[in-house]
Amino acid sequence: MKQKENVKEEVKEEAGEKQQKNNFAQGSIVVNILKLAVPMTLAQLINVLYNIVDRLYIGQLKDEATISLTGLGLCLPIIKVLQDKEVAGASDPL
Repeated sequence: MKQKENVKEEVKEEAGEKQQKNNFAQGSIVVNILKLAVPMTLAQLINVLYNIVDRLYIGQLKDEATISLTGLGLCLPIIKVLQDKEVAGASDPL
């Protein structure tokens, strides 16, 4: 029983430490924003680079290049909208 209580206390302490680490009331506003903005910006950059390389590869296909790029151009915006809706936390279907 004591072991379970110790584990619960450790989890609470870790959660408290994480809250202190992400506390925007402390420290510089610019530094706090950059701590969150830099990883998100890098993730978007990697995503854009992946899409560019993907289109270049598909564009090199001999016979189906035009059809493939058209399909990609039509599907990617739809997929992006669905991903954004999912990230925003909306659980109801379109």
